[in-house]
Amino acid sequence: MEHHIKSEKHEITVADLRIATGEHSSFGIKLPMIKSLMTQIHENPNKKNIFGYLIEVSAFRGVFGIMRELLDSNPTFFAYSSQRL
Repeated sequence: MEHHIKSEKHEITVADLRIATGEHSSFGIKLPMIKSLMTQIHENPNKKNIFGYLIEVSAFRGVFGIMRELLDSNPTFFAYSSQRL
């Protein structure tokens, strides 16, 4: 999606976006904010944007989560990590 926004001029047709964060909780992103973000990404394709940050955060969170799970559940991996790190 990021590549598409950066490379193609298109009419921005979006609506308010509500993202569930739990059974009874959520947060919303309003239409003006989405349009502004997409316009900024398109007009500044070489500039870092929120999609890049979200990808980096997700990647680090995934790596750290897997490491924590392996350290807690796998004695062999724990011993190996203790020796190497």
